[in-house]
Amino acid sequence: MNRLSYYRLTLAIIIGLLLSVLAHQQWLRIYTPVDDVLRPPIFVGISPDAQPLFVYGTLQWTPLRVMIMGRSGQPQPARLSGFRRDGLTLVADAEHYVEGLVVTVNDQELRALDRYERLGRRYQRIIVTLDDGLMAWTYQRLDDDPAL
Repeated sequence: MNRLSYYRLTLAIIIGLLLSVLAHQQWLRIYTPVDDVLRPPIFVGISPDAQPLFVYGTLQWTPLRVMIMGRSGQPQPARLSGFRRDGLTLVADAEHYVEGLVVTVNDQELRALDRYERLGRRYQRIIVTLDDGLMAWTYQRLDDDPAL
């Protein structure tokens, strides 16, 4: 492969990646509308620019969080006892625990994540206490979601 072909291939890959990111952002805006009335308030006593969020599914994947939030959220390993994963949701179960990550998000990033999770339509956001005592938001699938 000559040098010109290499540069053309590289340019095509970069353009393809940029177009896929733009398409995903457009999809988020159009197909996952979120009404702010459905959003729970920020934690009392916690700054709007620093809220902990426990993630246990697709949001553990750093590239996805970066695409949605614009950054990784400083992930740290976390464990939530008293729950088990059942497909795409958390189910209360005193004898199990869920491994995941806790990420720090600001209010704007939380809004973007709410949109991704289709807050109020597919998921609700609840407060949980992690094993280390930290209180954090997490998403739990709604019972009346037709996709269950």
